[in-house]
Amino acid sequence: MRNVRSAVLITSLFGGPDLAAQDIAGKWITINDHTGEAGSVVEIVVEGDRAFGYVRMLMRPERLKSHCDLCKDDRKDQPIVGMQILRGLQRDGDEWVGGRILDPQEGKIYDCKM
Repeated sequence: MRNVRSAVLITSLFGGPDLAAQDIAGKWITINDHTGEAGSVVEIVVEGDRAFGYVRMLMRPERLKSHCDLCKDDRKDQPIVGMQILRGLQRDGDEWVGGRILDPQEGKIYDCKM
């Protein structure tokens, strides 16, 4: 089973039938599927035909200074706030494909499309 936190970001971005035509750029709130609580604010920016996502805020004050201790790539031990967690999505018609999304709490990276 895919990590719930990563799946929730994608689900919150694209849950309805007309959303495929909407722009993905903007700030989005992630929701923890287990607790139902808001976890973070992620900003998706589009640069040319690629999209990237950055953690702009963590909702729990005690986590504001958290680092990605479990990451295994260039983000290891980096602060989560400001971190690029969504990389390399490419526009393909009405979809965005070929991206990778990081769950900074688990240090796991998943393929993603939107």
